[in-house]
Amino acid sequence: PEMSVAEFPALLATPEYKGDFPTALSSFFGREAELSHVLTRLQSEDCRLVTMIGIGGSGKTRLGQQAAIQLADTYKDAVWVVSLAEIDNANRIPDAIIRTLRLQPSTDISPIDQASEALGRQPSLLVLDEPTSGLDPIVRREFIQTVIGAYQEADPERRTVFVSTHLITEFEGLIDEFTIVDAGRAVLTLEADAARGRFTRIRARFAEQVPDFTHPGVLRTRVTGRELECIANGASAEIIAQLRARQPEELTTEALTLEEIFMVTLQ
Repeated sequence: PEMSVAEFPALLATPEYKGDFPTALSSFFGREAELSHVLTRLQSEDCRLVTMIGIGGSGKTRLGQQAAIQLADTYKDAVWVVSLAEIDNANRIPDAIIRTLRLQPSTDISPIDQASEALGRQPSLLVLDEPTSGLDPIVRREFIQTVIGAYQEADPERRTVFVSTHLITEFEGLIDEFTIVDAGRAVLTLEADAARGRFTRIRARFAEQVPDFTHPGVLRTRVTGRELECIANGASAEIIAQLRARQPEELTTEALTLEEIFMVTLQ
């Protein structure tokens, strides 16, 4: 059942144990729709991980910071913004989180367990800015499993993680819905399964020269020898039917990954 802010259990932390998020250094205007969507998702009772995707400089960090500022009261000031964009060593990540929480390192438990214990039963929001950008691909996966996984599992009903990143592959299996941001604006917001159903790679191989083919639902075409590749944005059934009418030797389709959707959307 839905629980109001007033019904959350009393904080186990001391009254002065507040969250850590930046004070706004500039006014925030012109992106009210994007901010409203982020706030709605972060406050949804069935949403535990929110992912905002965009290239460097697209406005993800500022949007995430503003969301953290506006949710301070909702989460009783237990909002923690951890910027990891400059960290290139996985061993330094737990220490960065501990510093953000203003805790003294413990020799008895792991840093993430220490953070979870400190937060106790209070509802909390952890904002991770570019959490895996400087890490080796193998380490990225380990980070997601140990840090994000452990943080949420400690109290899944009251722990929300908000990630802003330009690296999607490692998060693909965790994402239910995503927003692609460019120049501070939301370019595309879709449920992950709906996105995979909407964006399709279609390949048609012909016995002879590839015939001319255009369709308004095709984002990109590429011809390699006797093979035509189309990236479709919806209307896949119609595009496939039109290609079949040209009698290809072979016709195949596959869903795009979220990373591929990100790339074609920003082209």
